[in-house]
Amino acid sequence: MRSSLSCDVCRRNKVKCVNEGHPPCRKCEKAGNLECVLSRPEKPGARTPKRVRLAAGASRDDTPGGAVLGARETVPNSSGSVVTASISSSSQRNVRGHGHAPGQSHEAPSLGNITAHLAAIPNSIILKTLNIFSCKYPELAVLHPTVFMRDLVDPRSQKESQVLLAVALAVTRDQLRDHEDRILLTRDVYASYAKEHLSEFILQPPKVQVVQTLLIITLHEWGSRDFHRAWIYCGIAIRIMQALHSARVAPYPLDIPSPAPNDPLTLAVESRTYWACFIMDCTVNAGTYNPRMLPRTEMRKLRVGRPLSAVEFAFGPAAPPAAAEPSVSGPLDITQSFEIMVGGFDVWAQVMAFVFNDGRRAEGMCRAENCPWVEGTVWAELRRSLEEWRAGQHRRLLYPENSAAVHISLGYGESFTYLNLLYYVSTLMLHREYFPLLPEQDQIPQGPVDPCLQAEAPAGWWDESARELFGAAEKIARLLHETAECGGLLMTPFVGFCAFTACCMNLYVSFFPRMNLGRSPDAAKLMNWTLDYLKEFQSVWKLGSGWIKTIQNTSLLYERAAANRSRYRGKSRSDFNHLHQSLHEFRNVDRSDQHLQEINSAETPMEPLPTPTDPPTTSTTAGGEQPPADASALLGQMLAERNHCCRITMAPSREDPIAIEPSPLPCNSSLHDTSKVSKDGHLLHRSLVHTPAMVESAKGLNLFLSNGQTVMDACGGAAVALIGHGNEEVQTAMLEQASKVSYVHTQSYTTPAAEGLAHILLNGNPHGLEKALFVGSGSEAVEQQSYHGNTLGAMSISSNVARKVPYEGFAYPHVSRVSPPYAYRYMREQETKAQFTARLLQELEDEFLRVGPERVVAFVAETIMGATSGCVTPPTGYFKGVRSLCDKYGILLILDEIMCGVGRTGTFFAFEQEGIVPDIVTVAKGLGGGYAAIAGVLVHSKVVDVLRSGTNAFNNGHTYQAHPISCATALAVQRIVQRDNLVDRCAKMGRVLEDLLRSELRDCRSVGNIRGRGLFWAVEFVQDWTSKETFDPKMGFGARVQQVAYQAGVALYPGGGTVDGTKGDHILIAPPFIVTEQQLRHICQVLRVAVEAVEGEAL
Repeated sequence: MRSSLSCDVCRRNKVKCVNEGHPPCRKCEKAGNLECVLSRPEKPGARTPKRVRLAAGASRDDTPGGAVLGARETVPNSSGSVVTASISSSSQRNVRGHGHAPGQSHEAPSLGNITAHLAAIPNSIILKTLNIFSCKYPELAVLHPTVFMRDLVDPRSQKESQVLLAVALAVTRDQLRDHEDRILLTRDVYASYAKEHLSEFILQPPKVQVVQTLLIITLHEWGSRDFHRAWIYCGIAIRIMQALHSARVAPYPLDIPSPAPNDPLTLAVESRTYWACFIMDCTVNAGTYNPRMLPRTEMRKLRVGRPLSAVEFAFGPAAPPAAAEPSVSGPLDITQSFEIMVGGFDVWAQVMAFVFNDGRRAEGMCRAENCPWVEGTVWAELRRSLEEWRAGQHRRLLYPENSAAVHISLGYGESFTYLNLLYYVSTLMLHREYFPLLPEQDQIPQGPVDPCLQAEAPAGWWDESARELFGAAEKIARLLHETAECGGLLMTPFVGFCAFTACCMNLYVSFFPRMNLGRSPDAAKLMNWTLDYLKEFQSVWKLGSGWIKTIQNTSLLYERAAANRSRYRGKSRSDFNHLHQSLHEFRNVDRSDQHLQEINSAETPMEPLPTPTDPPTTSTTAGGEQPPADASALLGQMLAERNHCCRITMAPSREDPIAIEPSPLPCNSSLHDTSKVSKDGHLLHRSLVHTPAMVESAKGLNLFLSNGQTVMDACGGAAVALIGHGNEEVQTAMLEQASKVSYVHTQSYTTPAAEGLAHILLNGNPHGLEKALFVGSGSEAVEQQSYHGNTLGAMSISSNVARKVPYEGFAYPHVSRVSPPYAYRYMREQETKAQFTARLLQELEDEFLRVGPERVVAFVAETIMGATSGCVTPPTGYFKGVRSLCDKYGILLILDEIMCGVGRTGTFFAFEQEGIVPDIVTVAKGLGGGYAAIAGVLVHSKVVDVLRSGTNAFNNGHTYQAHPISCATALAVQRIVQRDNLVDRCAKMGRVLEDLLRSELRDCRSVGNIRGRGLFWAVEFVQDWTSKETFDPKMGFGARVQQVAYQAGVALYPGGGTVDGTKGDHILIAPPFIVTEQQLRHICQVLRVAVEAVEGEAL
């Protein structure tokens, strides 16, 4: 056998391992094998190396190889020879520390090698680990640096202390990402090492290091969703701690030798560890039906002294802990945070026990004498205990009166966060128990419905309960957000549970705002903050994935209920038992299948969903275990289960894109009710091949199809549905007008509806616009690269090549065109936007002069190009220059705002943002908001003055001009727009949409340009970012994206011929102005998933 250092790869291949004494060897380096490990071959009869021992006071940093773990650790053995233990660098592994680099295999280090590795870790890293652990896991702040470092070199406790170091590294590994990342092993390696040794330790005489290791591994297993192991480990820790404590306080000697040493610091560590056992007992039994092993009464009976303050723990108590049984007088300050935390976890565990033992639904709890406002009841006593606990804290510990940032600067930020989370999550859990799971849309707080309480609450009680409930959810979200922004992000299972609980309640009130009487305007934003936290949390702990699934399924229920009141009318908590159970589970079990079954089964009877031919599949890790999915993947899974329209393959993170196998086109006959409309029906559709999906009803942003599928209308049809679907106020206005007068001919009559609509649009002559003409469509309104309509006149001045082809030879000949202000495509290399604008204006003036200004009637343009080119916004100064040229040559400026007007871009008219006023502007889609077919021509006073001075008439007319029902409908829509400040809301939500689009699509290879204003945005697709090469038009890239998104329940507006009428693809996003931030996030996530799926086909 070779006597030199070599790696396993070279040994297996029987080649010389060329190296410089440290990995990787040249062969592995050339092959890209970062898992190279150098070692000497084991010689026959070689003995297992002894553990490194350092004399007290010696520096571990001076240990040979201790500074560089990629090199060798040499340890003398009993025969005097040298044994080399080589450990591979953790930088070769997954950055999260969970496994190995993709596509590589790695043989786990032996226990002996890990022991040598632990012995060689520098003191600086050990002390940093202890500090991080104490800060980030304040409920287990049991590791005393002086005592720990002493025990680590003490032969009597060295082995147990090394295992304790390993488990501390297992839970802090993610925070050690600087130079330490190169020399540490993975989380799983450390955790496995600790568990291997625990089986040896637990039956030995009790040691506090073993108890501490068991407590930390309990937390690790809980976060990894191995709840049974966590529960068992915690129980063993408690029994060992009881034995250790008994050995100290028992009046007669026991068969277990008395622990040593007996100095104040050791006693302080043991006292703190006992109370940590108490806290972990509270957590692992919270949300279960198991009784606690260490109730507070048991701690008193065993004469366990009060929890020590930070100062007492650091320097040792002045008197033995048992002698300090009475609590200190006065409010407790931040140095006593651990003692406060003990009391808080005690109350929280009692609250969780109340909830899990059926809470208000337990036998007799709805009787008048047991109602929550009655003194002495279970609920009232829990509330009293909570408030007494809170009152015992110093005022500087209360949030939001005091900020987390200040406490973080003092080094107590994490403890401050914990204390306030304990209060607010307990408050939330208590009050939520008496709120309905699924309220009516307009319901106000008034107590539960299944069963109802048998007494009336005092006046204002429910309003105050709602204020406290949703106020607690808000404060949890804000506290976590503030803490994270200050660098104090906590990733413990308890904090994750608090984020989950707050997220659920903010989700609830965002859908049912009247349940807090409109006092939660930021609910959607707060929900997204906590959801973002949980996405980060699940990258560290598997526990987070179950909570995110519960949130997604709850959102699905609330979205459906809010969109259609009758869908779940009469349903209550008892119809969603599994979902309700998951909403308050700290021990989160994946019940997604039951959730979806309950949500679908509880609906008002509808036609059954089609059975999918291919059920959703999930990718797995090498070990066959399903990886944790990120929020987008979970969203995809939920949509697939809900709609049964596509197969989605889960991926562990956004870096590993979700693979979607699209089903047929959304207009495929499988998506409509063929029993009601057959392919041989009498309605002439746009396609004679495919029949469109049948929409039976619509509400808000949602379209409800006859096959049971729900589609979110993210494009407002064609930027039409301004205020969403199913608005009852508009429906009432339509019916009232129909009952008064349904039609008159405008040659002889007018109606209050038509006059009122003109008044609300032009009251005060905004921008000099004086008169309005109302017709039935945008094409009629224009009849005058943009697409202006389908009538012959409108088509003549349009540049949509594909739509004009059939009418070549019929179009009006006297139309001239100039280049569009489409900077992404037409701005030259090295040309600034100012130069581009100047060139376009010069081209326009040259064209005026070429044709002859006296022969040019008008210049017609879309203020923002809509469907044809996809929300192309003009460069700054372009329309000011156009206005100037038109004025110079006496030419009318007509702006087509059929699509971009009526608030769609964040101002009522899009031209307002250009600093100009047209002579004529046309509006349509948003005017009636989709409730009626109506368009308007708004005319400037100077044009009207010309009519007055001439024929004094407007010689034009249409049969359905100013139709009374259409005008009444549009009037109702515009009143809502004005009353609810929806144009301002459009501007605000437009900024949110822009941020989400740029964030979600930043890594998509096909996204060339994102552009728009307000809630009018488009994404242009390219094959190559540099050349801006388009996809083959035959592929229909934009249409494919639309199809995949539609299958996932989101409707987008695709466009082709973006560049020149033939080439180019884009998608348009133009949701109703009532869209929420949560819905925008959902839309953008689905869009990203769809784009990545189609990229997989095309690139």
